[in-house]
Amino acid sequence: MQDAKFYDQRVAEKYPTSDNPEMDRVVSQIHEWCSVEDSARVLDFGCFDGYTLRALRRRVNITGVGVDISVDAVRLATELTNADGLQFIVADGISLPFPDGHFDVVVCSEILEHVPDLDAVLSELARVLRVGGRLYATMPNSLAHVFPPLRPLCRRVDRIEGHVRRLTKDDFLGITRRYGFEPLRTQYRGFVFSALWYGTVIYNPRIKHAGISMITDGRSRLSGLAKRGAFAAMRCYLAADGLFGLYQGCMGIDAAFVKSGIRD
Repeated sequence: MQDAKFYDQRVAEKYPTSDNPEMDRVVSQIHEWCSVEDSARVLDFGCFDGYTLRALRRRVNITGVGVDISVDAVRLATELTNADGLQFIVADGISLPFPDGHFDVVVCSEILEHVPDLDAVLSELARVLRVGGRLYATMPNSLAHVFPPLRPLCRRVDRIEGHVRRLTKDDFLGITRRYGFEPLRTQYRGFVFSALWYGTVIYNPRIKHAGISMITDGRSRLSGLAKRGAFAAMRCYLAADGLFGLYQGCMGIDAAFVKSGIRD
């Protein structure tokens, strides 16, 4: 895992999260798979700009805490959030400042591939989640299983984002089960159409900057049209790749777990 300065730099390079179709899908999945209800206490571990907690709170009246190793990420999340009941703090996953069983839901999206000691982090997340609580977590799929033409993009993403691991689904479910997490829902995510979008847009700084500048330019008559076009393209690739949720050649794994309280 890179140090906090690496992630501060990544925060500076990223744009604040928008209400785009991909993020709407993620939040809907968390909401449904983890049965997030009013008054739920939610921990977003690796919160970046706090979008997930804000989006969940628009759906249900949660209280939430976002944790990130990056001071700049926590500062940005705090600046962008004006909802009561949400707070953001700087912390790593080795020693979280919360009592045992404090949270009903823990969200850990696109994070576990970064942590140097996965066992220590899962143990700590299990400690702060109540028995019967839900964990939503993701993991990049093992390159040994990823469809071969997609592997160069995966390696590029690993390098840019500072990933230190990929796991097969069996290994991912196996290590989480050791800490009392029983899988409720799993699916593969991200196939050919997602790879095309990420390779040509998300990880192409010139195209991404031009597209976001156009979409966010309130003075431009093309802004609304560009936004609708980009979001339509995203819905298309999400729908197309959604047909491959059972195919182990996809780039990532999504899962929801319930904490049984029984560890291996």
